[in-house]
Amino acid sequence: MEGTFGDLDIELASGRRCKLGDLCAEGPLALVFLRHLGCIFCREHVGRLAREAPHDRIHLVAMADPDLAREFLRRHPTPHSMVCDPQRRLFEAFGLERGTLGQLAGPKVWARGAKAFAAGYRQGRTLGDPAQLPGAFILDGSGRVVWSHLAKHAGDTAEPSVLSAMLRAQSASPSPS
Repeated sequence: MEGTFGDLDIELASGRRCKLGDLCAEGPLALVFLRHLGCIFCREHVGRLAREAPHDRIHLVAMADPDLAREFLRRHPTPHSMVCDPQRRLFEAFGLERGTLGQLAGPKVWARGAKAFAAGYRQGRTLGDPAQLPGAFILDGSGRVVWSHLAKHAGDTAEPSVLSAMLRAQSASPSPS
């Protein structure tokens, strides 16, 4: 993925508005794009990130306004902040696609759903585009993508340990000049 994304306007669930570059200026970060806030896979992913990567600079991106985002965060506590993207501008800017029927309801999706269900997660009311596929990106301090995970299906989320390792590697790397 070419270019930098620092000039993109964002709004956090807290109501703070800024440029994505303002967050990147504090150091490398991960953007984890969620499908929709009722998605069983997204709920599981947020829970795993909270348990397995609580100290990492991870920002969740949701197709929600700040009120819906805050309600989700109240019900699904996490140390990570949430970027609100109800119009899917960031999803489009980062090239995340809408899924096909097979990517949304194929055998791999059902298998992942059974795993998430067995772990105690439940599907909720769809709050956002149900066809949106998830993804994750590591951005360096200048807002440049240095690693990405584009989902192959609705339940394909980036492993928290991989995100942590990529963030550590980027933090240890010298900044590009």
